[in-house]
This record gives sequence, C-alpha cells and structure tokens, in this order.
Amino acid sequence: MKKLLTYLFAGSTTLILAGCYGVPYDIRPDGEKIDLKVTNGNGDPIPGLQLESRNSSYSISYYHNLIKTNEEGNATIQFYDGDDLNSCSVVIYDIDGEANLGEFKEKTVEINSTDKSYDVEMELK
Repeated sequence: MKKLLTYLFAGSTTLILAGCYGVPYDIRPDGEKIDLKVTNGNGDPIPGLQLESRNSSYSISYYHNLIKTNEEGNATIQFYDGDDLNSCSVVIYDIDGEANLGEFKEKTVEINSTDKSYDVEMELK
C-alpha cells in the first residue's frame, strides 16, 4: 500500500509541474528546420555568431533557442511544431567583437514558409 501511495504522489506531482511550467522543448514534436549560411562581404564564412529565433505571432515575441554558427558559418534552427514561419525571424549578433573576421552589425532575417535555406551576408560595423 505504501508503494502505491508513493507512485500516486510522484505521478501527480509530475503532472502538476508539467501543468504549471509546460512541457520542455526537448520532448515536443519536431517543427520546421531552416539552414543559414552566414558570410562576410568577401564570401568568407563567419564562425561564432549568435543566432536567436523569434516568433512574433503572439502578443509578445518569444525566443526559441540561442545557437552559434559553426566554423563553416552554418547553423540550423528548428522552430516549434505548429509555428507559422511567416511570423518568425532570426536575429544574428556578433558576440565576440573583432575576433572571427571583424565586428559585425546586428542583422534580422525574416523567415517565410517556403524557403528552407538562407544565405546571409553580414556588414562590418
């Protein structure tokens, strides 16, 4: 009987926490993925840039994930299942200053529901 009560308590606590705080992104169904290739004006890939995906279809923009470009200047961003990509964007920040080919201006890339790949050219500050 004690085991049964322990299992019931643990299970109901889990459900209450999920109800209050939501389901973690890691266990949600997969949404759309987009690929970005980020380069400078000479076509050189820029590693280490931070990318922040946003969805503005809600009253307050929320941020999905923060990732960085790899050594080839590539990054893949996955949106939540059910997101309207026409209301999503990706903001690219240079967070390392002069390192990695110079200091670049912030850039926003508007996403749409048809394109799955984006080539982005960054401008120096």
